[in-house]
Amino acid sequence: MVFLHGGVIAFGWNNPLRRELAYLDKSVLPDLDPINANLSGIAPLYVMGGDHEILRSEVDRLAEATQRYHVPVEIVFWPNVWHSWHALAPQLPEVTRAQEALGVAIRQKMS
Repeated sequence: MVFLHGGVIAFGWNNPLRRELAYLDKSVLPDLDPINANLSGIAPLYVMGGDHEILRSEVDRLAEATQRYHVPVEIVFWPNVWHSWHALAPQLPEVTRAQEALGVAIRQKMS
């Protein structure tokens, strides 16, 4: 999943230190558990996944969390792709189109 947070793209679990700290105390780094974090005042989110996403239920839970805190969210599921499909750029044409769509979303949020 890719999150647009305050104009910055964040890949939630890409940092080994964050992964280790998550086991110790999730409240230390609430961005590790955005579903249960207080999202008040967070920037609008853009969430992109594949329609074969194995974490689809987590995306749905994140959408519910954003509603609780009145956070604008745009969720896009791309057809015929799966979890971590972005890693196949540039071999998978859908990745290029998705990256272009993400760029459009970022420019819209920043303007």
